[in-house]
Amino acid sequence: DVIRWWQTATDERVCPVCSAIPIMNPDGVPMGTPYATPIGPLMMPPDPHTGCRCGERFALAPGVRQPG
Repeated sequence: DVIRWWQTATDERVCPVCSAIPIMNPDGVPMGTPYATPIGPLMMPPDPHTGCRCGERFALAPGVRQPG
């Protein structure tokens, strides 16, 4: 299983929706699960999201073995 985290540019230009996502989802969310946001659950920030400089970080969930 893969967990995803929302990451922002952490400056004054980050919109209120994006800046709240990491705070509202401190442990990340499983793939295929929406992020909790101030405007409701979202897979990604709303469109159009002009000039967004945010992104996602992905990691294997604890206890998941890598192949090999």
